[in-house]
Amino acid sequence: MNKKLTALVNEVDEKILKMKEKVKATKRKANALKLLSLSFAALTTVLVGISNGHINLSTLSLITSALLTLTVGLESHFSYQEQWARQKWTLLKLYQIQNKLRLMGKDDNLTQNTIDLHIDEYLSIWDMDLARWEKIKSQEKSSLSS
Repeated sequence: MNKKLTALVNEVDEKILKMKEKVKATKRKANALKLLSLSFAALTTVLVGISNGHINLSTLSLITSALLTLTVGLESHFSYQEQWARQKWTLLKLYQIQNKLRLMGKDDNLTQNTIDLHIDEYLSIWDMDLARWEKIKSQEKSSLSS
């Protein structure tokens, strides 16, 4: 197998392993914040609902409402859901190129041009990933300045 092709196959395999871990971690963070937000919203609603003339839970419901605001703010600031979508897209693209490389076979005589096309495709995945990252960050900046 061509040295450049071997290097590309190894690079793709390595990046897939790293990206899989990032995707899992980011999804856990996104789900945790979402679950916290829903829990604080539900708890606040219940506390306000059961407050009556005899039991005053307004202080507690105010605290849970503040915690809800905090978790929603964290969710918005870190954009874990959008980051997860970006990372997942990149991972799927890496799987596609990995499949192409493996289907070519080790004994296939590939031209340098074909190998260069696969390298360009690999690099374009990271270019698109960066563009999506920059878009997420610019949206964060514009939402903070509004």
